[in-house]
Amino acid sequence: MYDRTCMKLTFTFAAIIGLVACGPPTPEEVERLIHQQENEISALIQRQSILEDAAASCDDPTASPPPIYSELHQILRGDGVDVSRDGASVIVTLNGSSLFRGGSMRIQREAAMTLDMLATAIKIHHTHPITVVGHTDNRPTSGGRYSSNLELSAARASSVVTALTNEYGVPPARFTVAGRGEYDPIADNDTADGREQNRRVVVEIHPSTE
Repeated sequence: MYDRTCMKLTFTFAAIIGLVACGPPTPEEVERLIHQQENEISALIQRQSILEDAAASCDDPTASPPPIYSELHQILRGDGVDVSRDGASVIVTLNGSSLFRGGSMRIQREAAMTLDMLATAIKIHHTHPITVVGHTDNRPTSGGRYSSNLELSAARASSVVTALTNEYGVPPARFTVAGRGEYDPIADNDTADGREQNRRVVVEIHPSTE
């Protein structure tokens, strides 16, 4: 309460000083300005409370999952796809070997059904912004089109987004694309199995904007 009162006094005092600089304010002007400032501060405090509640919900592992999580968890689990949660976000991890051949960014035909089902859920739940992040193992690229794993990972993420938009009709404006290369491993790159796990594309479905 003390902080909020001080905030009100600070805002109001600054505004009154501005009026005085232009000439002595009338009592009605002062009263109007005080009322206006109090309304603005009240709105800011209310918005802060909403944001704090939203942040707490995102960090609460016991919070109810969004509907899109339950649907994707049911239809996409297995065969190179993992569906999990990170707070209020839904994380769909697509195994790179299921999507691409080594060193390539062209999506294999076998991945079509997975992308089709993912796109269908995304279109139904149309208020979720989405980030698609490409990852690789730590083995250097051997010539070819991409000079680094960062370039390759970004290209693979872009390929997934291109397929979801051009072939399955998801609006492009919903996507952000990123490449992390070898710099965010989830397994040991010293083993073949670990490298395969690290080669992946992660689709992060963020909380609804509505």
